[in-house]
Amino acid sequence: MEQYWKDAIFKGLTGVWSFPNPATVLDGVEFDYAGKNAAGLPHTIWQIANHLIEWADAALNEIKNLPVKDFKDTNYFPVESAPANIKDWETLQTRFKELPDKTKAVLESMDETGATSWGLTNTHALLILITHTAYHTAQIVMLQRLLRIYKE
Repeated sequence: MEQYWKDAIFKGLTGVWSFPNPATVLDGVEFDYAGKNAAGLPHTIWQIANHLIEWADAALNEIKNLPVKDFKDTNYFPVESAPANIKDWETLQTRFKELPDKTKAVLESMDETGATSWGLTNTHALLILITHTAYHTAQIVMLQRLLRIYKE
């Protein structure tokens, strides 16, 4: 894959063109708000953030031909609405910050025409990861706004 396309995909994954950078979307969200929800919405920031990270790890592992944990029963959304403690919340925030670098490493080393067990090429799996990340990043921002904790 030409470097131009790798750069474009990476920019797509980090929100350069259309949404906040997922690596920083949890900055400033305090532990007390991670498990809060807004009326009528099905998930908390904690649940959405966990889902996004677990699904991203699954997609990246698929591309690297590594085992992927089964998510058919949970769709990677945790049952718990909030982190058990501050350490769990900080661990998740760290995993969020690491996602761009992990993705870039996979992007730089992958065979773009290689196939995943999902029936996709590696490139298609990354493009789905971009849309999935954008969707859930927007959900997190929306929840932050509804909870009045969003920082411009």
